[in-house]
Amino acid sequence: MAVGGRILLEFDLLKKGRGRFAPFVVLSLGSLITFLISYVNSNLISYSNLGAMMWGVATLAIAWIKTSKSPLAVVSVVCFVGAVLSVVKDIFRAQVELRPVQEDIGEP
Repeated sequence: MAVGGRILLEFDLLKKGRGRFAPFVVLSLGSLITFLISYVNSNLISYSNLGAMMWGVATLAIAWIKTSKSPLAVVSVVCFVGAVLSVVKDIFRAQVELRPVQEDIGEP
């Protein structure tokens, strides 16, 4: 996804008149991402939804880290936990919208 964003920005595909190939970039990267998710889901136990599949992949990654103790695998799990926490934080922020209190200041 970051590569797609970089392509869109680097080649100015978001500007008016230059966006002929923007749908191609977005759809091809979307195709790649959904294919990879489908591939992982078909090679693991079939899950009924994406949440269950993500939980299965996370538990599989944690079990692998415990046995191999690879530094990059640990970084991967730390990034995954950070991603989950950031999504949860954003969900709660959307539920409780924080607005600054505006004081009514009258003229003398």
